[in-house]
Amino acid sequence: MIMRRAIALTMFTLFLGLAGCSRVPFERVKYVSVKGDSPTDIREQFAEDLHNEQYLTCSIVFRFGFRAYAALGLLAVNDEQKTFTAVGLSPVGLKLFELAGNADAIDSSFAIEQFSRMPNWAQNIAGDIRAIYFDRVPPTSAQVKKSRNRVTFVSKDEARTLEYVFAGPHKALVRKRCFEDGRLVRTIHYREYTRRNGKLYPDGILLKNHRGCYSLIIRLKEVRQ
Repeated sequence: MIMRRAIALTMFTLFLGLAGCSRVPFERVKYVSVKGDSPTDIREQFAEDLHNEQYLTCSIVFRFGFRAYAALGLLAVNDEQKTFTAVGLSPVGLKLFELAGNADAIDSSFAIEQFSRMPNWAQNIAGDIRAIYFDRVPPTSAQVKKSRNRVTFVSKDEARTLEYVFAGPHKALVRKRCFEDGRLVRTIHYREYTRRNGKLYPDGILLKNHRGCYSLIIRLKEVRQ
């Protein structure tokens, strides 16, 4: 009973602190000309700049309807093996959720009541993690469209369509959209790229889950070795 009251008080405090925050605290993309750049070179350079195995500490804000919850996220992702583990902690160290899985399945899941109320929470969050951190480099077979200040790649298969937009000073992935059965399921914005340990990381990520009607705001705090 005491633990439940502590969790409830923590969530209520976080809601009050976040309710007034309506603007995403990330810089807009600073577009530069890509007129002289080859789409193939942009794709290959971005692939070289990524680390396939990531251990990250992030702050996360979940926005679901009129509710907003904050968490400290510990994330381990292996893009090559397509595996992930994610743990969310409250500011006072209480475990809010834990999720582990791969590209096709969820191995284990746990969540406190506030998160488990979200319909299909485990499937949704696992899908969000896959969408954000897996398949960040478009395949060589992707269709390419180039404009003055961005390059767009579109990859299609029987199950889904992925749209990648590359732009900005690093000519990196700034937006990824995921379609299933012709419907937009997720939009992901990658912002404020910086180099850490020789690799490129977005310091800010905004995901909109259109099917689940919620959003995630992720701020990178630390890249763990």
